[in-house]
Amino acid sequence: MKTFSGADERTLFGQRLISALQRAELSCSPTEVAHGFNLRGNGARVTSHAARKWLLGHAIPTQGNIQVLADWTGVNAAWLRFGEGERHRPMPLILKDTATDPRMTSMFNDLLSLPAEAQVLVRGLINVLMKLERQPHDHNK
Repeated sequence: MKTFSGADERTLFGQRLISALQRAELSCSPTEVAHGFNLRGNGARVTSHAARKWLLGHAIPTQGNIQVLADWTGVNAAWLRFGEGERHRPMPLILKDTATDPRMTSMFNDLLSLPAEAQVLVRGLINVLMKLERQPHDHNK
């Protein structure tokens, strides 16, 4: 295992984050990164200034925030933080003999056959829909 200085670790983290964002066809703008993170952070929020520091390699987020970034971009958290292990996270398989709805199994298998970038896009869509679902509904409309 290589040993890096703190500054080197931060720089390498920033490069990996930019690479993960680009591969997922996401914006590397600090404002967009902060906005995207805040949609997925389950209450954890960051500013565009914090996102800028991550992207420039001036700071490394907490492990919880790294996990949010990894889930969002479709990479392994260990790879994102340390550059170790497989870059892409394997998606779990649903066994065909499970008691799940066959339509769900088919849809999930279709999702697994998509490229990683498309899987990230679908995950983003699901996140947006779930966020909308959690908002109070105005039943008078």
